[in-house]
Amino acid sequence: MTYLVFQGDTYNEERNGQFIWAPKFTKDGRAMHHWDRLLDVREGDIIFHCSDGYIQAISRVKTTCEDSARPDHTTGDWTNWEKDGRRVDCEYHVLKYPLKHGAHKEKILEYCNVKYAPFNREGNGNMGYLYDLNQNLAAYFIREIAKKNPEVIDLDFLKFILVK
Repeated sequence: MTYLVFQGDTYNEERNGQFIWAPKFTKDGRAMHHWDRLLDVREGDIIFHCSDGYIQAISRVKTTCEDSARPDHTTGDWTNWEKDGRRVDCEYHVLKYPLKHGAHKEKILEYCNVKYAPFNREGNGNMGYLYDLNQNLAAYFIREIAKKNPEVIDLDFLKFILVK
């Protein structure tokens, strides 16, 4: 499976710690589909990491989802979320030249026409955290990323996406 995560203010800390994390419930006790999706992630899956309007990194998932307390580290603003959460460990491959996903809205619109897609009907990122990413769009992003980051083509864990 391929996923896309919108990390915002917590990107740097999650990247440095090689994980993604989300709470189990909102402060008023509601579950959120984009947080619950961590339960679907499996070892070997691929995640595209977005922050500040760019795909900043691509990772290979190292572990299935585990219960985990909120990080509460000194960087990143974790205080907006409840303490009880879930964590998935990842092996991040940070891009030297991140890809501005907003520059590819035509392709995004072609592949993100389902409920709970990472991008809305205008091709902008949806509010939320972790989303399934269409594998054809993932392959497109990899080819676009490789134009300025040719080393991604040699990452073995991405080869199954490019074969399709």
